Amino acid sequence: MKTSRAAIVVGNILSVISGLAGGFLGLIALVGFIIEITSPTVGGLIIAFFFTTLSFIFIRAGVLTGRRIVRFKGYVSLISTDGMTSIQQIATHSSQPVDFVRADLQKMINKKYFVDAYIDDQTDSIRIGSTLVQAAPIQPPSLNQSAPPAVQAELEIFNCSACGASGTKPKGTLTRCEYCGSPIA
Repeated sequence: MKTSRAAIVVGNILSVISGLAGGFLGLIALVGFIIEITSPTVGGLIIAFFFTTLSFIFIRAGVLTGRRIVRFKGYVSLISTDGMTSIQQIATHSSQPVDFVRADLQKMINKKYFVDAYIDDQTDSIRIGSTLVQAAPIQPPSLNQSAPPAVQAELEIFNCSACGASGTKPKGTLTRCEYCGSPIA
């Protein structure tokens, strides 16, 4: 399964490739128009306009992908650093309409930018799956034994190298970031 970090890297690569391809196609269109100035033909103009159109499509796709990555990083920051899961609050802090943020978060969930996440319509918030570390089931003491005193696990604070989220986990355990799903040792 893709993690958040891998999705960001792939998105950034696609954005750059799309922009470069658009620039290259634009250069081909420019050369076509220059050639058509010297000896105009209908077929040559159609090909030049075709390459111009392709250039704009690729450049636009690259720009939109880049903007989506920037918005995603902003959402992750609001969710992980500020603990903000309410779509209304996220929309307010990101200066976007609520419906836009909801649709944007759903697209990101569908594209696996978030691991084990869903939008809770009842609370109008985004819910992201919990870490892999689970507490051991509590065994009731037998009738003849007294319960041992509770031992509290020593916790450590971690910062996720993939998304920058911080949290706590039992010391010495392997877990996953609850925001992006990256492994934390």
